[in-house]
Amino acid sequence: MPIFWRHLLKKYFKVLFLCISTFILILLLTRIKEIARFSALSPSYLHTLKFTLLQIPHILPFAVPISCFLSIFLLFDNLSQSCELIAYRSCGIGLKRLMTPVLLMGGLLSSINFFISAELSPLARLKSRELLIEQTSINPIQLLKRQHLLKIKDSFINFNSNDPLFLENLILLLRNKDQVALLTAKEVYLKDKELIGLNASLLSSNANSPKALQHTVLENYETVKSSAKDISCLMKKSKWNINPSTLPLKIMKMQSKQSSKLKTMYLFELIRRTSLALSVFTFSYVGVVMGINITRSNNKKRMLIAFVLLSIIFVGFLSAKSFKNTPYLFTAYLIGPQILVYFAMSRYFLKLEKGISS
Repeated sequence: MPIFWRHLLKKYFKVLFLCISTFILILLLTRIKEIARFSALSPSYLHTLKFTLLQIPHILPFAVPISCFLSIFLLFDNLSQSCELIAYRSCGIGLKRLMTPVLLMGGLLSSINFFISAELSPLARLKSRELLIEQTSINPIQLLKRQHLLKIKDSFINFNSNDPLFLENLILLLRNKDQVALLTAKEVYLKDKELIGLNASLLSSNANSPKALQHTVLENYETVKSSAKDISCLMKKSKWNINPSTLPLKIMKMQSKQSSKLKTMYLFELIRRTSLALSVFTFSYVGVVMGINITRSNNKKRMLIAFVLLSIIFVGFLSAKSFKNTPYLFTAYLIGPQILVYFAMSRYFLKLEKGISS
């Protein structure tokens, strides 16, 4: 490896890792609500830490392209301002040779980003969902607090609680096709994987019977115990929907052979994840070309042009979601802007090589 390659890559990776770390921290803050909800479900700090770390693979496919652009732009802008770029060119090292190491790294990071978005990120989503379901299975009290996870319909739940393992003044009203049941308990708490209720009462009645009072049963319990896991299984939804975006490409490819609908989903996900990978190289190329300044003054217009070009790519990503039923438009919105930006930057770079600044 040439010495100037090592010099450039050393500077590049310093800024790159700093940018990626910053973006991970910022984007983790946007998920702080989900993390806080999970923390309330799980008393274990290790599980909360694991759930937090599983959010990082979701962030990386979007953080890596932006970080690559910023790190390369700042690198070449610094080379231009410190006159190192002029020194390199006076030694016979052209712009193309200077671009080569960082663009090769951009290609390598594109491959890594494809692996993250295609395999690692979907697996992390599945694991985080499994972890959430596991915690709700262990603690039915938290399951009652997250009522959207319950499969109980036509029910009314009310209680007082400031503790993840304790409920007070529980009132649970259940209505079935034929029966109405009312359960009350003074205290409910979790101990040694058992759900224990104190001063509990159960009132059940046949709602459809003309002689409902004759079919009413009232039971009182000073103490009632049951397995927490069994109670959770009764209350919790028996299955949860799996979005295609939460599946790795290998699994999606196997499932795509079962029906044409799954095959279409697989193709859409393949295009989407490929475009995310290509965006790393595109953003890197924009950063190189816009970072080079051959004029004496610090031209702020370069940053504005780069911002507009990258905004076009982002708008394409967002707009593509509206065309999931039309594969050609979906592909055009995802990859088309990147191709246009690449050709625009290539034309601009040819002018830079000839000494034309704009």
